[in-house]
Amino acid sequence: MEVDFVIKHHGVALPIEVKASLNVGKRHCKNLFHYCKIFGTKRGVLLALYVKKSFSKDQVQIEVIPAYLAEELK
Repeated sequence: MEVDFVIKHHGVALPIEVKASLNVGKRHCKNLFHYCKIFGTKRGVLLALYVKKSFSKDQVQIEVIPAYLAEELK
């Protein structure tokens, strides 16, 4: 299991995965869901090229954010 980045966001670890893809699905979030399960976090971010959507599994929310909106992580 690996994620590309982990940042501190509002005092909580936020795992971030980056995918160079226009069409991402829940399968692209596998490592994020695994990280959240192991470390007990409830949120992760997948940066992709274009789409904006979200996926959830076992009370974990993964937000898919287009790379050009990465500043919204503030």
